[in-house]
Amino acid sequence: MINDPCPSTTGFLHEEARACYEGLSTTAAEFFDYVLESDDRLEQLKHLANDLPPWTRTYSTTQLTWPTFVGPKKLQQIKDAVEKVCDLVKSLPERIFDNEPRRLSDFYNYGDAALMELLLEQPNGIKGAVARCDFIDGPAGFMCCEINMAPNVGGWESRFWEEKYLTNAVISRFIADQGIHISHHDPFRTLCLHIVEDASTNGVCSDGVLNLAVTCSTHSVPAEEGKRVAQDYSDFLRDVNVGLSGRVIFCTLADDLSVKNGNLFYGDQRIHAVLNHSATILPKQAYRCQKAGTICLYNGPLTNMMSDKRNLALLSEFEHAGLFDEAERKIIHDHIPWSRVVVDGQTTYHGETVSLPNFLIAARDRLVLKLGIGLGGKEVYVGSFTPEDEWNQHVQEAVSSGGWMVQEHVDSHPYVYADGEGNVRPQNVVWGMFCFGSRYGGGYLRMLPKGMRRGVVNSGGGAVEGPILEISQ
Repeated sequence: MINDPCPSTTGFLHEEARACYEGLSTTAAEFFDYVLESDDRLEQLKHLANDLPPWTRTYSTTQLTWPTFVGPKKLQQIKDAVEKVCDLVKSLPERIFDNEPRRLSDFYNYGDAALMELLLEQPNGIKGAVARCDFIDGPAGFMCCEINMAPNVGGWESRFWEEKYLTNAVISRFIADQGIHISHHDPFRTLCLHIVEDASTNGVCSDGVLNLAVTCSTHSVPAEEGKRVAQDYSDFLRDVNVGLSGRVIFCTLADDLSVKNGNLFYGDQRIHAVLNHSATILPKQAYRCQKAGTICLYNGPLTNMMSDKRNLALLSEFEHAGLFDEAERKIIHDHIPWSRVVVDGQTTYHGETVSLPNFLIAARDRLVLKLGIGLGGKEVYVGSFTPEDEWNQHVQEAVSSGGWMVQEHVDSHPYVYADGEGNVRPQNVVWGMFCFGSRYGGGYLRMLPKGMRRGVVNSGGGAVEGPILEISQ
């Protein structure tokens, strides 16, 4: 049943994949067996996304695969990695740059030290920022390859899949037969909890109301999704029973917002928190009110700094520079692959001093080049999939232009999944995990068959997605 170019390795691949699932939970391994032992079950798991509205998926063409069952032990490891890596990244402006505006402006290409100084003044939103971390679970461990410290990323849609999966005949029968209790971690509800606690701590909702504005690009929020999100937010405030009421308001233009007596308004509705879900420039009204302390802002003008892929290179490069304590060094060692900011100079590679440009050329098959600020898998080059002459050109550009990082390539465990058409094969799997402030927020998987799309797993490039189902104690 495994569509592999070398049929003689099918048995080995099955056993290797099963061992990987066993590392997630015994249930995950047993579900893998359960699915593959029956063609009828595979058939019933095909086309899971077909009758879901397009807005419930990252892209309207995104296909879904079977769920991944994660047990308490693995889940705790994942939570620790997500929360602690995010905390370390958020500490970099102070820890590496001493919060010096000129150094930060120069490194992160803001081009204005005075602006950077203003942006860094408290409240600056760094501590409460929203992030999605991309991890790869492989032989080296659960390794973070990228952090997107911005709300406008994929993965939120997994919250709309739960009913579809739990009512699927194959999945529901398996759960019942196993006698297990599972849940899907809804990232939006965790975001709501984060906003309630953050806004209460910062005193922005003392009037018993907490209205959330979501800034979007024009027409980026379909009507049905907007209604669902608004209802879920109201339901959340009612369920947590913290004495707050409020609503979600979607804003597409800066003119939608106004400032009155230092407070932010949408019409006659006061806004207490703003989620910046737009790729466009944030309305200045929101920024001014953040600095006045009358709203909580997620994420603001420092998004580019905090989302720069080179932040992982800084953690890796300064691991042994005396800036981190023993526990923090262990987090870096266990969860950050060897990474460096690309410069024309020397560095160390696992204890050996090397000329970085020369090393990038010589070690192409072990490395990945990434532009610090890039979206959708663009400007990411996996050395083993990139022809030598093309790789050399990218290295030359990275060294001369600046703003790039290099990372040791991380292999994914050969998890086996089916695509939307039911084709079963080993996949490169990326775990997209959310973090709100310092709180784990759930996640989802996206995957491509090994060897496809030059090694870059991205939903825009046809990656299949699937939910994580958490197993209770």
